[in-house]
Amino acid sequence: MSLKYLHPQQGLPVSADNLSELTEQLARLAVNQHVHFLTQPFPLETEFLQQMRTSFGYEKLQEKLTFSAQVPLHTLTLESLEQLNRLHFTELQLPLLIESCDLAQLEAILTQARTAKLKIQLLLKTEVATPPLSALVKLYFFLQNHIGWYGLEYAPALFSDPTIARRFDRLARISQDTRSFMSFQQLFNERIYTLFYEFLRTRLSHHVKTILEINPFADEPYFRDLPRQPYPWKVTLLSLPQHMINQQTLKEWGKTFDAIVFYQGLETLRDPKKELLLLQKYTRPTTEWVFFSYNMASTPTLLRLLANHFDNIFSSSTDFRLLKLFSQSSLEKLFEFLGIRFQFMPTRLPLGEVQQQFEQIRPLFDNHLPESWKAVAENFDVMAFTAIGTLEIEEAADASDGFISSGFLS
Repeated sequence: MSLKYLHPQQGLPVSADNLSELTEQLARLAVNQHVHFLTQPFPLETEFLQQMRTSFGYEKLQEKLTFSAQVPLHTLTLESLEQLNRLHFTELQLPLLIESCDLAQLEAILTQARTAKLKIQLLLKTEVATPPLSALVKLYFFLQNHIGWYGLEYAPALFSDPTIARRFDRLARISQDTRSFMSFQQLFNERIYTLFYEFLRTRLSHHVKTILEINPFADEPYFRDLPRQPYPWKVTLLSLPQHMINQQTLKEWGKTFDAIVFYQGLETLRDPKKELLLLQKYTRPTTEWVFFSYNMASTPTLLRLLANHFDNIFSSSTDFRLLKLFSQSSLEKLFEFLGIRFQFMPTRLPLGEVQQQFEQIRPLFDNHLPESWKAVAENFDVMAFTAIGTLEIEEAADASDGFISSGFLS
């Protein structure tokens, strides 16, 4: 089978008569190049994709290159999507006929692609002069509910109605910005998560052997598959479907834990106090409680708000959203009925250019908000804070011991 691709360095189309010739050509490329296949439609037969994996495997191309292609939605299955992911395809272009788009299939593809971190670029098309309004409405609201899961492209003259054109232009712009933000946030969260585990290694007591980790990201591959063998505890991950702890799952496990860890989990619960009462059944008097949260009132966020430059991400039913925010005092108040005493350790970051902006607005706050400003000024570089508590009263922790202090993250 002949395949054509765009040479990543020369920018010219190149043809290969078969998979062996294709593999030989790609093996001569420099490492970390991106190869876009021009063959349309790209073949998705299971046998062909398996042969491609075998051929590429001889030269370990999946480890050296990334790939993209245009594939038709009606032939793309979850199985073929998984095969393409294993081949290290990082982006797929999906042409969509507005008047005959299978939204159920598209949702399944977008869901799996998001889990696999595979970018989807939707190419809107039509084979009629004016797409039916009912089809446009269904597609528009579908795309609105999946903001950030896709990129959107179409010809400038696709929509004759200027109002419809503006709506879809807005969708395309917001989805692209949201996808970029979500990609950055995901990478940032992954790095923070790894550092957080190293922090736990130094802070949890030696008697901790079992941990229940409540994590809204628990079902995502990075968090689920993080190698935990080097750590001295057995971790049980618990996600939060419908923003609630699954009581039946805890009953089935039927055991208590040496530590309960909330990794951004407490903020997503609908009724935190009710869930804490439930968790109390699976703890011991010596159980340690750990709470990690980003500082939503960090100075960079406040400065953007004051400068009218804060960009609020478009919310949708598919977003991960915080339901409640906690300060140190509100966290202590929430756990007060359990008798838990917390030690708080901030995670401080150098602010770079933000420091200069901070100094510019300092006189304004010094004059008008002296009491409140003093507390802000003392914590202006706190990106996040971690709280560790037990029923036992221990010596206070050094406030400089946040797990990203001393230059671990710059």
